[in-house]
Amino acid sequence: MARKRQPTPIFEALNNSLLFAMALIGLVVYVYQNDQSRQDGRLDATSIFIEGIQKKQDAQNDILLRMQEAQGTIAKQIERNTDKINEMNLDRFTDRDGNSLRQILTEKFEQEKSERKQQRTETREWLRSLESEFELIKTQITNCQTN
Repeated sequence: MARKRQPTPIFEALNNSLLFAMALIGLVVYVYQNDQSRQDGRLDATSIFIEGIQKKQDAQNDILLRMQEAQGTIAKQIERNTDKINEMNLDRFTDRDGNSLRQILTEKFEQEKSERKQQRTETREWLRSLESEFELIKTQITNCQTN
């Protein structure tokens, strides 16, 4: 007696168009949710990166404000020195005036030099931290893309 072979449940489901359509819709929903989760992860990583850049820009703006204040101080000192020169109404300085002016200018020059060196150091540190954050975000994005 020959037994009729029964189809497996998967093939029965494929033959049933309603079950096939439901499975296809389920697969589409799963793929969409998975892609949406990845996109959310990328958006979060990008937002964190942008916040870091904004913080660094705020720090850079503070440095620029300090530089402007220093420029203002130097300009005032130059104006005071010019007023002193004009008050003397002489074509030439005395040794005492020249030494005093040299000392003041040397001190201002050294102060400005040290402030600029500090600012360069802070800027370099900021750039290094920004580069490391950028590399970290790139790595995170690459990891999100591979997952």
